[in-house]
Amino acid sequence: MKWKYLDLDKKIVTVKHTIKRVTEITRNGERKGTTKIYTPKTKESLRSVPIPNALIPKLKHHRLSEKEKCLKNKIKFSDDNFVFTNNIGNFIDSSVLIRSFHNFLKINNITIKKFHTLRHTYATELFKAGADLLTVSKLLGHTNLETTKIYTHVSEDQKEETANKLNKLFI
Repeated sequence: MKWKYLDLDKKIVTVKHTIKRVTEITRNGERKGTTKIYTPKTKESLRSVPIPNALIPKLKHHRLSEKEKCLKNKIKFSDDNFVFTNNIGNFIDSSVLIRSFHNFLKINNITIKKFHTLRHTYATELFKAGADLLTVSKLLGHTNLETTKIYTHVSEDQKEETANKLNKLFI
């Protein structure tokens, strides 16, 4: 994600690209890992997602930190910079991000999960908060609702709460 796709005043992030780690094979047969920026798979993946109000001050603070980091490393800060960067201002490689995520889980005694699980958590929490399936689907950039159904997980509490709605029928 680049700063130019993050509008903190309008509280919107626009999804226009994906970043993938790929292995390229050079002419002499060497394998070389590189990161490429792509257009998302489907037109539904190109989307605007509202940013929760609580994140705006944190993102503004983060932007200031990124500007300071650039100044310290004699790098020009621009809206074309990535939002999340390493200590020297380069974007964070996915392998580093995944390793940090797993370390966080381990330190906090949480069962190791795939990083992609965060999308499932996002969908499930929206669903638990009362968001309808179509809205969650649009936020995730899914082409159809069937895919979104895979992402939303119903908790035991939700099942019990829903079953208890029948109480008034029997009282």
